[in-house]
Amino acid sequence: MFSKNIIISIFLVLILFSLLGCENDFNSNNKYNKLPSLTILDSIIIDLPGAKFADYRKNKMLFYNSNDFEVLVYDKLNNKSINFNKHGNAPDEYDNITGKNLYFINDSIIGISSNHSIQLYNFLGEYQKKINVNNISISPVSNFKFLNDTTFFYVKIPEGNTSEFAYYSDPKKILAFENTQTLKHRLFIDFPTEITELFDEQGYFPYTYDHHFNVLNKDLISYLNSNGNTIYFYKKKGKDFILDNTVPLDLEYYERIKYKYNSIIDMDESIFQTFGSPIIFGNYFYGDFIFTIYKQGFDREYIRNFAEENVGFPYFKRPEAKYYINTMKDGNKYSSDLLIDKKYGIPVYMNNENVLTQKYPDSKSEKTGKTTFYKLRLEFK
Repeated sequence: MFSKNIIISIFLVLILFSLLGCENDFNSNNKYNKLPSLTILDSIIIDLPGAKFADYRKNKMLFYNSNDFEVLVYDKLNNKSINFNKHGNAPDEYDNITGKNLYFINDSIIGISSNHSIQLYNFLGEYQKKINVNNISISPVSNFKFLNDTTFFYVKIPEGNTSEFAYYSDPKKILAFENTQTLKHRLFIDFPTEITELFDEQGYFPYTYDHHFNVLNKDLISYLNSNGNTIYFYKKKGKDFILDNTVPLDLEYYERIKYKYNSIIDMDESIFQTFGSPIIFGNYFYGDFIFTIYKQGFDREYIRNFAEENVGFPYFKRPEAKYYINTMKDGNKYSSDLLIDKKYGIPVYMNNENVLTQKYPDSKSEKTGKTTFYKLRLEFK
């Protein structure tokens, strides 16, 4: 039988461990002084079936339909929209729209790119002109951003088999600078010589096809890969942009999946990569803040069970993923990553601390052909 002193000692030890546990929980829950939250500012209903977001500029928003490639320009200030469709093969028409080739050029012109050109239209859909692009790749010109009426950047998507080591051992330039008046064409950002986080000697990380870059000013740009963990900053030096700084990301719910080189990717694995892999959707700058939006991945068992239980998968029924906002300030993590409530849907854009999300479609919206978007404000308490 235990003595009274031993019982008291055990009791005190249990209390001590309990207090230490509480202290650890308290410290982990309050690792950051700022607690982020989202507040809804406005809802926007777009009268375009299957509308997808493309770009945002001041009070105007750009959408498209991925089925017939209709374009919609929404003027939020005047609460009106203009639709047009110039999809086709004629000289004044545009090719398919992917979401990575439709952007505002300035306050009155939009551009739609193909492999070797960018077609320009005003907001009424009236054809303006074609800008020829010195792109010898079979991949289309994507993620283009104009600095002014004559100069712009665009991404050259590296071609090749991403499952082979040779894809990463052969350096490629992924960002192009084009001047439409002088016809000068310069390439920079070595992939993967500078960007080595996407592979190692043992294997590679898939889904590296989206290349997010921001023109911070005329002398500074940033780069982030859709499956990366580092932001790269390039500073202008002479006629070129040279790697100047890197900022590692600290994403709390982002676990990358590595594959061995030359792995056989069957249909099940391909579906898992598409719907189960984590993805970085982009990053946005505002003052000293850097915001990164990403999707948390699923495990294989969940995707497998979801596919068995939902006959409409993957075309009409898909798992609702969790989306997070990561916040950094002055190169350091500023707050815990914020989970975006599913009632707001999928994040599609972020700028000046405002988050634009697209509501998940329901039966009513599908019947009326309308798509709802929410404008949210990111706040810290």
